[in-house]
Amino acid sequence: MIQVMKKSDTKPENSIPEFLSNLVEEVSSGRGLLSSEEKLRMLRNMYVGASASTTGSKTDHPNHYTFGKFEVIDVIQDWKLGYELGNVVKYVARAGKKKKGNPLDDKLKEIEDLQKAVVYLQFRITQAKLEYEQLNND
Repeated sequence: MIQVMKKSDTKPENSIPEFLSNLVEEVSSGRGLLSSEEKLRMLRNMYVGASASTTGSKTDHPNHYTFGKFEVIDVIQDWKLGYELGNVVKYVARAGKKKKGNPLDDKLKEIEDLQKAVVYLQFRITQAKLEYEQLNND
């Protein structure tokens, strides 16, 4: 069971109803009729709440990730991109969309996001080269 501590408490309180805890257990065990991806998506949607997707808060479904038909995290999970390529997609998708109000600052943020995408892409290229060399040597 996932638990949280309040600053004033010394013992944890249950933060997620029991059925969600069971869903988490089912996802981690791999049993059941739903795929792990479907269970994780259900869990995220139930925990975050459907209304969060329309509010676009800074942490739950922010606007710079929820434009268009698909939310960036859903694409990353559906395509099973992993850490490096997931970050490439994340930074490319949000480039130019995280607005602060000042056009110069906004353009610098876009450049920064694109540079981050390049860094993660280079990480993945390096990793793929090492994997290739290892396979070639076996």
